[in-house]
Amino acid sequence: MKKSYYNTFLFGILAGIVVQIVSFYFILLLNKSLVGYTERPVYEFLQYLLQYDAGRTQIIPKLLSLAGISDLLLFFIFIWTEKLRSARGVIGSAFLLGIAILILKFI
Repeated sequence: MKKSYYNTFLFGILAGIVVQIVSFYFILLLNKSLVGYTERPVYEFLQYLLQYDAGRTQIIPKLLSLAGISDLLLFFIFIWTEKLRSARGVIGSAFLLGIAILILKFI
């Protein structure tokens, strides 16, 4: 039986983190267009949000938790294709994101 590199815990964690980053980027793009901040790049909008977050409005943790929802789709794809170790890795990346959100919420 040939070992599949796509069915490893490490691959699941890395895939989960990449999906979270990509979905966070798309959420930033969507919010940028909703706010009317379209003339500037995304990193400047992120800097704007970080400065706005200094007033304790907690926008960044909310956006990060929305980005974590995309891990559900990846988790179910790994379950449906019977890559259970990778599915565990996706759960691990979701826990890492949850820890990061808690740290951002309480700092």
